[in-house]
Amino acid sequence: MSIPPASGSSSSSLIPPFLRSSSESPVPIPSSARLEALYASTSTQRQTNPTGYHINAQWWASVLDSTLSSGWLNGDDGDKLILKVDEFLLGRLENVEGGRPRGIGGVVVRPPRIILARG
Repeated sequence: MSIPPASGSSSSSLIPPFLRSSSESPVPIPSSARLEALYASTSTQRQTNPTGYHINAQWWASVLDSTLSSGWLNGDDGDKLILKVDEFLLGRLENVEGGRPRGIGGVVVRPPRIILARG
């Protein structure tokens, strides 16, 4: 079943495949203009539009949480708890034009490195 676009969307063909992959979208489907912002570079947005940056980061965090726990992100036999940030992840989140989310790094926080002393 195809998911209808949000109001303000010009076409459901703009919806990224990961949002169209099942009968229920993991998150509300944004308008076409919002999709463009979600896939744009967010490095300057953090300073120039902190509210928009925060909202976009929350949306991506919801996507990662929902698609990981549902098993879609890592496949049916994949891990549903551990998120591996790599080329495979970015490929799964590509939009219809092959664009990858450039701001995903701001959503995924790497834990501090723990250096164990040998002795």
